[in-house]
Amino acid sequence: ASDARPIATYRKPGAYNSDAVRLEDVRIDTARYRLTPDVRAFGLRSRFAHSSRANPYEKTDLALYVREGAELRPVLEGLVVAKSNGEFTNDCEGYVKKIRRTVEIGATSHQGLADLVITTNGTKVTNTQSGKECLSKTAYLKQKQVTLIYDGQQYVVPEDLRGY
Repeated sequence: ASDARPIATYRKPGAYNSDAVRLEDVRIDTARYRLTPDVRAFGLRSRFAHSSRANPYEKTDLALYVREGAELRPVLEGLVVAKSNGEFTNDCEGYVKKIRRTVEIGATSHQGLADLVITTNGTKVTNTQSGKECLSKTAYLKQKQVTLIYDGQQYVVPEDLRGY
């Protein structure tokens, strides 16, 4: 806006808490999350990480917000859309598991908002030492698809799509 005043706000005290895993980045996701013909949500992607050669870890959470007058209301919180974690015993031997999730607007709806179709893809790369060589083997994880349903307040995110 030309006057630089917010048109809608939302406050959540204590929204981010970090200990060994630090908040790295927060970005606005402007994808077209059209939940009804008249309601479009926007996303907030929060990336967390910790730097450890022995136990690398990084994840990105997605939250979706809709505007209701001068307020923003969260309709989705805590969905992990990217995660990478692993464990290594030395510079070579160990594994890294990576998952990525996409969010699509479903053809069906509940409580007035479209369902969200979440598709999970991933890989597990295992490294082994063979003499002086470090060998990598990539296994593709089985693709999974889950539909999130709006309960009148928020989309219900199953525990296995959340995550530490």
